[in-house]
Amino acid sequence: MKRNAALRFAAGLALWTLASCLSAPAPMPEWYQNMEAVYPRERYIASQGRGSARAEAEQQALAGLAAYFEQEVKREGTASVSMTERQGAVERTRRIEEAITVTVKRNLSAVRYAEDAWRHPATKEYIVVAYMDREEAWAVYSPHAENAAGTFTQLFYGARNEGADPFTRALLFGKAEAYAAGEAFVTARGFAQGLYPARAKALFEEADAALSALPKEASDARRNASVYLECPLDLDGIIRNAAIAALSDAGFPIAREIRSAQAVCLIQVTEGLMRRPAGTGTAYRPNVSVGITSRTGTSVFSFEAQAEVQSAIDPGLARSRAYAALAQVFRDALTERLLKGEKGNA
Repeated sequence: MKRNAALRFAAGLALWTLASCLSAPAPMPEWYQNMEAVYPRERYIASQGRGSARAEAEQQALAGLAAYFEQEVKREGTASVSMTERQGAVERTRRIEEAITVTVKRNLSAVRYAEDAWRHPATKEYIVVAYMDREEAWAVYSPHAENAAGTFTQLFYGARNEGADPFTRALLFGKAEAYAAGEAFVTARGFAQGLYPARAKALFEEADAALSALPKEASDARRNASVYLECPLDLDGIIRNAAIAALSDAGFPIAREIRSAQAVCLIQVTEGLMRRPAGTGTAYRPNVSVGITSRTGTSVFSFEAQAEVQSAIDPGLARSRAYAALAQVFRDALTERLLKGEKGNA
């Protein structure tokens, strides 16, 4: 009897001990008390998250990491706005913000979660840590960053070393500017900076130096590429004025005489008079083509634009509307292509 009682007592004690262990709150993890001690910033990027369930806490922690990188990339994007105001800063900012989201999500694949997730005994919330090891993540991301840096430096030095034609040189600098202000370079530079500042500085050293020199060199290149305009068919100079505005907006001076110009721009208008039944008015669908040649006669730029159909009962009004519509389309599209360094309608 005594032995059975002892056995029952031992079994009960074991069950009580087990129940006590199961009900006792988990010890507070060290990272909750001192995040820097467990995940030092020079080695890790870490973020805490909370939630009623562990999965919810992990999602919040991941969102914290994403917010950190988005801030870093936006800072890089903001730094380049002044250089590209003429290229439509609002639209460019929107595209960069979209690219940031894609870039951050794609490159958070190296995220890990601390194994010692903790449930706060008072709030009953789960608290977790999401973290990235900078070295590990850099090994994965650095080829992408290296490609972006290399592409930009090639564009920059390709423009700087262009010696044959001033207008082509200016276009090449425009292409370098467009890439430097675009989604690919801005997100790559910003993400690399946020991920591993020291390594990013070394990897982008040449690209950063070129980026600093780019605004002045691009401006000087355009200023030295004056253009003489020829526009045989026009209406009150409206198409010629649109071309002058586009070239001026892009930084190219207009030469008054052909002998002082570095390039000649021939503008050819096709009015596009359309056949219509008698009594239904007059309609036009105008088109304009541009060809720019260097001093040696080499073609360096070509471009076409077409306006929507314009009509009116009065023939003169229909023609006037056609030229006005064509001038607007022409100016906007030509400015954009010149600023991006595109040699045609691509």
